[in-house]
Amino acid sequence: MEKNQRRTDEVSKRFFGIDHMSLTGKKIIFGSCSPLFNVQKIRELEVYAGPTEPSLMEQAGAVAAQRICHMFGPREFMLVLAGPGNNGGDAFVCARHLKARGYSIQVLFLGEVTRLPKDAAMAYALWCLAGGEVQQIWPEEDPAVIIDGLLGIGLSRPLKGIMADYIERINHSGAKVVSLDIPSGLDADFGTVANVAIRADATVTFIGLKPGFYTAQGVEHVGKVFLEKLQIPSFSIAPSAWLLNENCLKWPEPRKANSHKGLFGEVRILGGPMRGASLLAALAALRSGVGRVVIAWLDDAGPDLDPVHPELIFTKCKDLLLGLRGILLIGPGYGQTDAAIHLLEQILKSDAMLLLDADALNLVASRKCLKDALRHRKASAILTPHPLEAARLLGCTVETIQSDRLGNAKMLSKEFGQPVVIKGAGSVIAAPEGEVWVSPWAIPLLAIPGSGDVLAGLVASLAAQGLSDSDALRLGVWLHGHAGAVYQQEMGGPIGAMATELTLIIRRLLNAKF
Repeated sequence: MEKNQRRTDEVSKRFFGIDHMSLTGKKIIFGSCSPLFNVQKIRELEVYAGPTEPSLMEQAGAVAAQRICHMFGPREFMLVLAGPGNNGGDAFVCARHLKARGYSIQVLFLGEVTRLPKDAAMAYALWCLAGGEVQQIWPEEDPAVIIDGLLGIGLSRPLKGIMADYIERINHSGAKVVSLDIPSGLDADFGTVANVAIRADATVTFIGLKPGFYTAQGVEHVGKVFLEKLQIPSFSIAPSAWLLNENCLKWPEPRKANSHKGLFGEVRILGGPMRGASLLAALAALRSGVGRVVIAWLDDAGPDLDPVHPELIFTKCKDLLLGLRGILLIGPGYGQTDAAIHLLEQILKSDAMLLLDADALNLVASRKCLKDALRHRKASAILTPHPLEAARLLGCTVETIQSDRLGNAKMLSKEFGQPVVIKGAGSVIAAPEGEVWVSPWAIPLLAIPGSGDVLAGLVASLAAQGLSDSDALRLGVWLHGHAGAVYQQEMGGPIGAMATELTLIIRRLLNAKF
C-alpha cells in the first residue's frame, strides 16, 4: 500500500507539473483551486499594479533567468529569440541576467529596434550596454537551450513568414526549449494553435496561470509550467476560471466502524442494447464506494446476473423506476429506439436525480421535446458530454466546441441550468452559476473504450454518497484523470489499457485519501 501511494504521489507531481513560485523563489502554499486568468484579466492585473520598481518587464526577465539557472548549467550554449513586442523585452532582460551569471548567450532578434515598445526598447538598450549583441540569422553552432521570447499572450492571428519558419525550426532543433510567459503561437485563452506554435519543455509564465495552458492543444505545447507572480496580488481580480488541484476538492467523509451499506447511497442504471457500457459504469460506481448498484435493461431482455461481479443487482425496468432513490444514470449503452426516447422524456419530467451521458445526451440534442424537458427540470441532472455530444447539444461543430472549451462549457451549463463537463484533454467543468474549473489531467491512456462510462459511474457514485452535483463532478473528473496518469505510468505507456482496470486504481486513490 505504501509503495502504491508513493507511486501515486510521484505521478501526481509529474503530471500536474506546476511549480507555483513567488518572486523570491519560495513556494506558495495554497489550499484551494489555482486561479486562471485570461488575457483580459491579465491586462486588468497589470493596470491594477500600476508602475512598479523594478518594472514588470525587469522582474519577469530576472525571475525567468533565475528559473533557467536552476534548470541548466552555465556550460550550455543558449540561444535567446526576442520578438518585436514586450515578450521580446522580457527576453532581452532574461539574456542580460544570464550573461551576467556567466552563461554563453546569443540573442536572435526578429524585429526592428525603432518599433519596439518603450519598455522593450529600454531592455534592448540595457542588453547592448551590458556588452550583448543581437543577430539576425540562426547561429552556425546548434544551441543546447533555446529561450522563446518571440510572441506574448496577445497573439490572435495565424503566423507566417520568418516567424513561422523559426518556430518550425525550433520545434525540430532537438534543443531544450523554455518559453517566456507562453509558447509563441499558442492562444492563452483557448489553448488553440492557428497554424504553428512552439512546443516547449517548460514555460515560465508571469502574473497568473492562463486557461489555454491546460486544455485543447495547449497541453501539448507548454511543458512544465512555472508561475512567477511578480509584484502583483493576483487575488485583487476575480479569475476567469479555476485549475483543479487535490486541495480544493470535497471528498466523501471517512467511514465509521459502525457502518452499513445503506449509508453510502444507491446508483440505478438504465441500460440498453450495448450492455458492456452499462456494466462498466456499474463497476466504476461499485468500486468507488456506493452502497448499492441496481441495473435494469430497457428491453428487459438483458442478463440478470454478472457472474464475475455478483455484487451488482439486476431488476426489471418498471421496478427500477418505481420510487427512485439515489441517482439514476442513463445513457451508457442506452440506444436510440422509440422506446428509449419515450422513457427518457418521462424520466426528464420526474424529480429524480439524474446523470445523463452518451445516448441520453444524443437523444436530448436531437429532439426539442427532450431539450425543453431538460431545460425546465427543477431536479438535478449532471451532463457529461464529449466534444461531439456537446456540439450536438449546442447545434454547432466539434471545431467550434474545441475553439473555446471554457466558453462552450459555460454556455451549455447555462442553457440547461445543470452542471456540465466537456470531456477531453483538460476537461472543463461549468456550473449554472457561471463558475468554471479546468482539470490539469491530459492523459492519452483515457482515450480508450469505456473510459467515459467509468467516469459516468464514478460521478454518479460520488453524488449518491452525498456530494453535491458540482462537488461530485469535480472530484470525479479529478480522480478519473489521476487514475489514468497512475495507470499510464504503471503500464509504461498508454497502449493496451482497459477501462475495467482503471476502476481498480480509482478505488486505490479513494482509499489512500483516508
